[in-house]
Amino acid sequence: MRAPGFAMNRRRHILAMIPNKRPSWGTTLVVVCSLVTAVVAAALAVTVDPPRPAGISQSQSRSSIIATPGQLDDKRQVELLPEIREGGKLVVAATGILTEFDCRQGMVLRSGSFPVSINGQGLLAISTSVPIWRDLAPGVKGEDVRALQRALQALGPSLTVTGRFDSATRERVRSIFKTAGTSWRGPNLKRESLIWIPPASTVVSTCDAALGQSLQPGSGILTFQPTTVAFVPKAVPVGLVPGRRVLTLDGVSVEASNLSSVSEPGSISMLSKTGAFRTWLESGGKVPIVASFTLIKPVPVVSVPAGAVQFDVENNPCIHVSDGRPIRVSVAGSSLGRSLVTWDDVPDHPIEVLARVGAESRC
Repeated sequence: MRAPGFAMNRRRHILAMIPNKRPSWGTTLVVVCSLVTAVVAAALAVTVDPPRPAGISQSQSRSSIIATPGQLDDKRQVELLPEIREGGKLVVAATGILTEFDCRQGMVLRSGSFPVSINGQGLLAISTSVPIWRDLAPGVKGEDVRALQRALQALGPSLTVTGRFDSATRERVRSIFKTAGTSWRGPNLKRESLIWIPPASTVVSTCDAALGQSLQPGSGILTFQPTTVAFVPKAVPVGLVPGRRVLTLDGVSVEASNLSSVSEPGSISMLSKTGAFRTWLESGGKVPIVASFTLIKPVPVVSVPAGAVQFDVENNPCIHVSDGRPIRVSVAGSSLGRSLVTWDDVPDHPIEVLARVGAESRC
């Protein structure tokens, strides 16, 4: 039989072997300190800047983009208004008897033809933007010479427009006379050997002279139907990118770098043959003539965010490449909220541009 205190001693022994579930004050203090340290470390991780490579300051850590150069033809839409002139007269500058006269109502009088002879001498009908108002001697210069060269160029083959009555121009006129079976005497091109066709005047309305009639300088021999003398824009687009341009209507293109007026006879003739012009005539001018106006040679541009373009005190724009270096640019346009910029030596490969620059950056 066991002693009475045996059971009590055994219970105390078992309880001593079971860990105490209530932590001591020392253990609690260690846990609390660990938690505080973790929270402080996390806060520092959020608020302290990460280390930067040596030599790069905070103001230099800016975002950049890779910009790929493209081409801009600056295509614009423009409404054209034809200028119609009442039919003019074909007049002669020579004195004599009308010995040949090819004239019929409705016929087309073409530049480079010889519809009239006075005293047996054929007269060259030529359509120029400026009348030939004088005799042209070798070496003489002027706008009338330039206009004659353009008219000869339109007749082909190619002729260089110099504004000077040079040997090439003289030989071209001489060959036209020779082909027509008539002659050109002397070194000068005499005004009386030409008949000036007003720009775009081609269709004969009435024949006003007869064979055998005596003519004087200024005598009218036929009347033209009303003609188109120019195409004028209703409004010139603003902010055009500089450069030579072409006007395109119904697939017909004419050079028109100066859009104030298209008045070259060849250009007027081409535009007058388009369906858009005929529709305008038939509608009494109610259907507008809308053409496109584009650069002949597109300019290279780079598309950048609007914030990448900075302006100096004189409002001159610039952009900054990745190393912070500024490049003077011109703003050629915009597309989808981005600026299209260009400069003299736009590369043909992608470049890295700062997407936004700080106030400390300068053009």
